[in-house]
Amino acid sequence: MKQQRNNTLEIIKLFASYMVIIIHFYFKDGAGIYFDALARFAVPLFFIISGFSSILLPLITADSNIPSSKIKNRILNIVRLSIFATIVYTAFNVSRLIVGDKVSSVSSYFGKYLKPNALMKLFVFNIPLSSEHLWFLFALMYV
Repeated sequence: MKQQRNNTLEIIKLFASYMVIIIHFYFKDGAGIYFDALARFAVPLFFIISGFSSILLPLITADSNIPSSKIKNRILNIVRLSIFATIVYTAFNVSRLIVGDKVSSVSSYFGKYLKPNALMKLFVFNIPLSSEHLWFLFALMYV
């Protein structure tokens, strides 16, 4: 049985996506502080909806027996996306250093991956090596 989309959750995610965009805007006046503070709920909300949609919703509905192959496929999709995004961010960061005439900084950029605290940051504090923006994918993988 094919699972139907929950339109209410889709609308909430749409609204939250606009709030994520507001987080990344720079407002010159004092009102920007309030917009930023109000929009901070968006990313945790995405995390909650993603967890609800992938695990809890099937358990609540008629599809209570999720095959292990489906769970493995979800995890593999997140792993693939995480690897792809890490490669893209790494390429972007390296190209930005090269364009900025900081070619000597490329070796130090990759050197930070070899430091002992790099893996601790990744596995303990969930801070990806290439970009902190990817924390959501890694957190979703843990769940």
